[in-house]
Amino acid sequence: MDKVEKVRCAIYTRKSTEPIDHEFNSLDAQYEVAENYIISQKYKGWVIVPERYDDGGFSGGNTDRPALQRLMSDVKAGKIDIIVVYKLDRLSRSLLDFMKMAEFLEQHSVSFVSVTQDINTSTSAGRMMLNILMTFSEYERDVLRERVLDKIAGAKKRGKYCGGAPILGYDSDAATKKIQINEDEAKIIRLAFDLYLQYGSPKQVALELNKRGHRTKSWTSRKGVYHAGGKFAIAGLKYIFQNPMYIGKVRHHDKIYEGEHEAIVDMATWKAAQKLVAYNRVAKYESRSALHSSFKGLLRCGYCGHSLMLTYTSKKAKRYYYYICYQHEAEAENNCPIVRVPCGDIEKIILHELSKFFKTPQVVMATGDKVNEMQPEIAAPEIVEAFDMIDMLWDKLFPGEQTRLARLLISNVVVFCDQLHINIEKEGFETLLKELKIGNEVKLYHSGDDFVTLTVPVKIQRRHGRKIIVAPDQKNVGRKPTAMAKRLALSHKWNRMLLDGEADSIKELAAMLKQQRSYVGHILKLALLAPELQRAILSGEGPEGLNTLTLKQSIPDNWQEQREMFELKQEVAYM
Repeated sequence: MDKVEKVRCAIYTRKSTEPIDHEFNSLDAQYEVAENYIISQKYKGWVIVPERYDDGGFSGGNTDRPALQRLMSDVKAGKIDIIVVYKLDRLSRSLLDFMKMAEFLEQHSVSFVSVTQDINTSTSAGRMMLNILMTFSEYERDVLRERVLDKIAGAKKRGKYCGGAPILGYDSDAATKKIQINEDEAKIIRLAFDLYLQYGSPKQVALELNKRGHRTKSWTSRKGVYHAGGKFAIAGLKYIFQNPMYIGKVRHHDKIYEGEHEAIVDMATWKAAQKLVAYNRVAKYESRSALHSSFKGLLRCGYCGHSLMLTYTSKKAKRYYYYICYQHEAEAENNCPIVRVPCGDIEKIILHELSKFFKTPQVVMATGDKVNEMQPEIAAPEIVEAFDMIDMLWDKLFPGEQTRLARLLISNVVVFCDQLHINIEKEGFETLLKELKIGNEVKLYHSGDDFVTLTVPVKIQRRHGRKIIVAPDQKNVGRKPTAMAKRLALSHKWNRMLLDGEADSIKELAAMLKQQRSYVGHILKLALLAPELQRAILSGEGPEGLNTLTLKQSIPDNWQEQREMFELKQEVAYM
């Protein structure tokens, strides 16, 4: 008698809803039926592998199941010849997932057997029946899903709470399946609404709640997993301010129904908050969409890689534009090193560095070599002049043209606390030359990566309470004299008038200038400052502690004492 070849059989069981800690549950029942079936096929050499593959509490709508993944790994390792299941939908309820699984099994010469449906994929008839049953199985799953959704819709229409993660202010009762007010948490909700009406900003509300030590909802799931509450965030508060649960209502998609639970927030407070939410939404959209910068969308944070977003602050009817890190904009407490980057200052640095780069001998030489191949009549000085037009013509371009040119040349600008990385597109050189009318057939050759990186050291300085960003070799490029520099010039002019005898005293000088005597006296003090302090004022880097207020105070005549006095108050901070 011929020896029967051994066929290794693995039993897979799954149950999505029933707890698996019963003494004899449906997983055991499925396994027992499959085990008996394999024993009945012993004459064919079928044997059961010792490993069990049980997925208790997992849906058949996807393949993200630990036991199934182990089963597929063992199939790939060649440890299994046949997979046996109690019923087809135990393996998968998705036709697409099952077809992928069937293809995988076929690639590894593994068959599939359903005990209660007489399916064996080792035969053509079995494969046909498999496809038919899988189609009906997926249809059954979709019908079940629709029934569940209809049930939820009907329940919410009657004002019932349909579960999910518990919300701050309410506790759910597992017995009645209803929610009731948690008075301690309800106080936090009412406080949050009051603060929102006071500040008008979710971010300020989050900061205040966190400062007072309040935290979000702490709860324990049905499986006993504890979820600890944390600090309030802007997104979470926006959800709270728009959640009708807090006025005793239930939302289902775009419809709102009267709920069974009690309200925490009164209707007057709710309506006022909704007006504020609507106003903030429109104002935010209009302000963000109206903001324009030629480099908008090109700047990225060097620490998290996210885009820098353009925004502004207003002071005395004047707007100051900044870039801020988008990643941390939604956080109440911003810990990103890139706090604010002055918009106009950083754009001047980028333009200045572009102009310098395109006028370097290496770029001019590479450009000249290629241009001479195509148009020998164009000389190197003309190329330098053309590149020099970048910063010369920038202010004359329309905003749309500036944006197009910026995106033509720059891949992105990565911003760090002490430097910028300007990545210049190499392919943009050719188009730039065409834009500046140096020929229509110019093609430049550049080896290496797709772009050139310029590293520019920068630092932030404070001037009159406002931050500005400068590059070391661009401290005074395009800058007007500061107010203190103008006062210093007046100080020397008025001091010269006293020395030349045009006025015999400060009182007489003040009358001649039609100024108050105290003001003239304060300005004259500037001429008595140490030379280093005067040079710092003229270069725009005067210490922040030296201003019109300190001029009214007593300033020592000794230069060393002046240096010590203002060095302590000087604030030149790196970004």
